[in-house]
Amino acid sequence: MKPQLTQFESKTTLNVVNIDLDQKSSPSYKKYIDKMTATGIPYTVIINPKGEVIYSAIGYKTSAELVTETKQFWK
Repeated sequence: MKPQLTQFESKTTLNVVNIDLDQKSSPSYKKYIDKMTATGIPYTVIINPKGEVIYSAIGYKTSAELVTETKQFWK
């Protein structure tokens, strides 16, 4: 999924953070784990500046799918 996130990041204005669920001591894991409310890997979440989850998806997504499904949230 990471290559797809890298491609997605190059096409979006969103800040993309990849969290490895095996790295529980990482700052990203600690900051965002409370937003991970579903089970499944990969699990994609978009959080607005207020800290609210505004999009989530379980399962593999291509870069094109992520662009299509999240474009409404771009500034």
